[in-house]
Amino acid sequence: MIDSNKFQRLYRIIDFLIASDFAPSFWKGTIPSWKGTIPKTQNLPATVFSMSELFKEHESSPFKSDLSGQIRLLINLGKKAEDALNAEENSVKEKLSTFKMFKSLSRDPITQDFYEAIAQLKDLDNLPENEQNILINEVKNKLLDIIQERKSVHYKSPRLMTDILHEEQQERLLRSQLKLHAAEDRTITYIYSDIPPSQVFRQGFKSNGLDRVLFDGVLGRSVDKESSMYLTSQNHLDLKKAQKHKYVYVVDVFSSAIINTNDFSRNPDPNLSLIPRAVEPSEVVGCFQLKAGEKPQIVHVEQNKEYKKSMVPGEKLLFRADSRHHSGDPSKDAALQIFQEGSKKSEQTKVTTQKKSESVFKSGMKPWTKYSDDYEGHIDKRTPTIFISSTDDIERALKFPEEVKGNEKRYIYVMYKPERTIKSKDLYANSQHAIGDSEYLVPGGISGEHIIGMYTYENGKFTSFDPNPNCTVNIGSSPEAFLEERGLPIPEDMENTEEKHSKFEL
Repeated sequence: MIDSNKFQRLYRIIDFLIASDFAPSFWKGTIPSWKGTIPKTQNLPATVFSMSELFKEHESSPFKSDLSGQIRLLINLGKKAEDALNAEENSVKEKLSTFKMFKSLSRDPITQDFYEAIAQLKDLDNLPENEQNILINEVKNKLLDIIQERKSVHYKSPRLMTDILHEEQQERLLRSQLKLHAAEDRTITYIYSDIPPSQVFRQGFKSNGLDRVLFDGVLGRSVDKESSMYLTSQNHLDLKKAQKHKYVYVVDVFSSAIINTNDFSRNPDPNLSLIPRAVEPSEVVGCFQLKAGEKPQIVHVEQNKEYKKSMVPGEKLLFRADSRHHSGDPSKDAALQIFQEGSKKSEQTKVTTQKKSESVFKSGMKPWTKYSDDYEGHIDKRTPTIFISSTDDIERALKFPEEVKGNEKRYIYVMYKPERTIKSKDLYANSQHAIGDSEYLVPGGISGEHIIGMYTYENGKFTSFDPNPNCTVNIGSSPEAFLEERGLPIPEDMENTEEKHSKFEL
């Protein structure tokens, strides 16, 4: 999954360089005077001008905030940059034998570096998800380096870009001090607060309400109200805005459980993310304060000792029946078709699907969409929402998934119960599904590291249990002892055998 926060920062920088009112001043002096085919009123290199037209056309469309559309735009910009590089190289072969010599005569190094950076985006959609985020970050850093280099020569950055450069420099310093390296399926975001770290590091953050705010791609009015089921966080580190609060907390959240408001139309407060229900202490990386000034400085950085600490299983576990085998191997699935919670909708409804090649133990259980929190529709009709369904009763889990009948093979996942979990009947007390299935909804899904293991259930019996080697929940060294302690079924492959040790010890 593309990290929306990283992507939006890159998108913002590209906007500044090619489509903003400041773009002509950035490129001033980079257009060779002998290229008479370029109108003097254009004030941009020819390819940059073409990119600008494409960017402005996208921004004028009603779907300008759609992430998939923005990704396609950047891919097309990458293709234009690649074409410019290839055209120059072909021209070199015709005119000169030494490419570097011709390049120095025909194109400013800043322009060349810009095209080389942007051209990398042409293959963005062909990369694995983790490599997409790496590339986005690399291109962003390269563009910031280009801006910094241009600034140091003969370009005076406008205030907006100066602030971005300063914030980026402070953010890099912060990450270095916190030794922060987020995993590929995690998103870093910021919470501004007046609550002291002595409390947050122990308790995390919790929302006070249960109100919906996501209505099929439209944000409701309760986004920033106390009655909302969401916490609000900042996609980017805005130091001047953060000065109004005593502390800034750095949080590391499962990417499927964070909702970027930039992906919604009619967004009154851009660059925010919504986190459903709670941020656990183990997700709080640390905090810092700010020294006020024209360019605020990060001071008093404090690490949270509870960050990434192995989880205690808690009083209750969650169970979810699924037709997918944890390996992601389709040949091992319990049903031929892919099960979806709700009917397949059109692309316009922005319903996402999980790739069959993903290992569930690694990628986790992800919801079908981030654009609706219609819990009533989810509970009664399995409408696609931000929730995944689970239960605290393993016997009731055997009723699902719907595409597997009777005693046919199915897989039962044993999972840690995140603090953001909501009991269905607390949301929808009149639903027989909520009451009869002892159902729990997990907004944003379950990360792979919180899946303890998977039972195989076949012919009316639990035949095996596969522990998850990626799990960070502390179940001890013996999965069998853990299952027995919790009163869970001991599968046939564990019965009458010597104690087996898991592949991991925590």
